[in-house]
Amino acid sequence: MEWQRRSSTATKRNKKVLTRYVENRQQIINDNYDGNKEKVKDFIKFCLFADDAKHNNKFEEKLVKEMKNIRKELSEHENFKPIYLHNKNELKKGNAYGSFMMDVYTIYEANIIWKSMEYFKDSENLKVSVQQFDGFQASKTDECPIGYTLSAMCELNEYIKNETGFKIAFSYKSNESEIKMKVEEETTDEDTSDEEEEKVEKINLSISLDELEAPIKLAQKIKNELFKSLVFCCDKWFMKQKHLWIMVKEPSSTVIETINIFIDYSMNNVSNNIIRETDENKKEELRKLLEKFRKQQKSIDSS
Repeated sequence: MEWQRRSSTATKRNKKVLTRYVENRQQIINDNYDGNKEKVKDFIKFCLFADDAKHNNKFEEKLVKEMKNIRKELSEHENFKPIYLHNKNELKKGNAYGSFMMDVYTIYEANIIWKSMEYFKDSENLKVSVQQFDGFQASKTDECPIGYTLSAMCELNEYIKNETGFKIAFSYKSNESEIKMKVEEETTDEDTSDEEEEKVEKINLSISLDELEAPIKLAQKIKNELFKSLVFCCDKWFMKQKHLWIMVKEPSSTVIETINIFIDYSMNNVSNNIIRETDENKKEELRKLLEKFRKQQKSIDSS
């Protein structure tokens, strides 16, 4: 992050719109996107990596111009120029600026995640396992006190800001699939009885795109897992929290969380297959599959 500190003055003239968005994010989302944060997120990513970003409002028009200036200035900086030239001249990418920005983005994101994992390496309350997408997996220890994760994320955000100069907001998302994956891996064909086979089938968290796109198939897929945390009784919905069942008016958040458990598990499988695969064509097919899962998850989260 040495470049970020040294060149903040040099880029100041080229980041007025982006800075205004960071400092007044919700207001800009409300004024230009009717409060839909997914729309502005999609546009900013498109603006970062695409050569022909089309704009639909004044904010987008100004951001497109500003982002082109930022991309150009970054590509000419001594720390990043070799990456840009590699994309343009050696890889001969048609969208050299977009490919260059993707490389820079990936480098910075990976460094932030790595520093975050290092931050918890000696923690007695959280044990970090592996990096996953834009975060990492961690499990609570038996000594982890109630409410620790919230304070830990606040401290991590401050640490990353001090280390890198970036304002990052990490959050802790509970995911039971880690435990279930271990159960599946530890069960072998040799010691699996009929009863155990039925149990393994119930905790199989893999899901296909066809199942995600067909409501009936999706309901059948998640029902066993959903019953553990959500029931309908006497015309009321009840959700399980820890060891208690509480009445809820709207069960959709629990349903979405359950679907995401299946999607996260399947995306993790695809990611592992990409790492293991040696054929570049098959790798590309897996990357496309992973992107389809991401789009499905985004669509479900915003529903």
